[in-house]
Amino acid sequence: MDRVGDGDFVRVRVLDGTYEGAVLSCHRPTQQLTMQRVKDVETGRMHARMTFHWTEITKIEVLERANKEMPCATKETSSKEGVPVAASPVKTPPSKQASHSRRRSGGATTTTGSVHYDLVKTKEKFEKMVACVRQFKIIGLGLEGINLGKAGMVTIIQISCSVQTYIVDFQAIGRYCFEHAAFVDMLQSDQYLKVIHDSRNVSAALFNFKIRLENVFDTQVADFVIRRNTHKKVPRFISGLGDCLMRYLKMTEEQVDFHKYAHQCLKSNFKVWSIRPISVELLDAAAKDVLYLPALHQAMMKAHFSDFTRGFQVYLEAGRSVSRPKCSSGVMPQLKDLYSFECCCEQKDC
Repeated sequence: MDRVGDGDFVRVRVLDGTYEGAVLSCHRPTQQLTMQRVKDVETGRMHARMTFHWTEITKIEVLERANKEMPCATKETSSKEGVPVAASPVKTPPSKQASHSRRRSGGATTTTGSVHYDLVKTKEKFEKMVACVRQFKIIGLGLEGINLGKAGMVTIIQISCSVQTYIVDFQAIGRYCFEHAAFVDMLQSDQYLKVIHDSRNVSAALFNFKIRLENVFDTQVADFVIRRNTHKKVPRFISGLGDCLMRYLKMTEEQVDFHKYAHQCLKSNFKVWSIRPISVELLDAAAKDVLYLPALHQAMMKAHFSDFTRGFQVYLEAGRSVSRPKCSSGVMPQLKDLYSFECCCEQKDC
């Protein structure tokens, strides 16, 4: 694949569509491609800016080169870290915890390190956020608060989609968030997939507002099932978000420091999410807590269906072979050999 540089006009194919636009930045540490003046090829709709994680991209084409080329990836990373190539979804490791932040004048769009998010503190901004997020069918969702659950208090709502990540200051906006018809409909609708890590407290907190979460993909449960199926025994422990990010998105322990930082703050002060103003480091952690959930969902689905896809490949190769076998009701020897290999996994530790 040709290298992608800032200013290049590219066409990006992802799982939910095709987009064209100018490359604003291509950041290797986070493996994020940010484009501006983006056009949805299928609908013609224009977006000011969109950010794609490499795990979402199936193909990228350079339509027009800018004057100065800045490589998005080197040959060393193309096979291991995952340069976007046709029909080969790739991995999405995050950046380390942010070292700086800046705020755009006239708005609440904030950049912490290389992570972009909107801090929503007014009803007007909240309505715009809902209108934007409702355009996407898969969203990352999280809540923070004091003793979050049935008897706790919500202070922060985190939402991510393909375009942007949002942090809603529930203390500033109040119950209006959970009285907003379109937002409540999105949470309860089976038309939107909500990706959450450990949905128990989130579900309990929302139920206090008479909101019943539907169509949820819980990454903690998914990890439990995948490990059970892989190792043929029930795992002894459930995994935290950091473990899942390292296991499925191949992130390093250093790259999930943001998750540990938030837990340390919460351990030292259980009311930390109610303190205003929210620290830059906590905002960074809150944004990253949901930023990678859609990519994690995709990676887990791939892992879950890996047995199926390997079997499909056996059939495809058999159909292409010179001595093509006749179709019958019997099980192909290659298929038996493939799945008998699974017994080897039983010796592995969960």
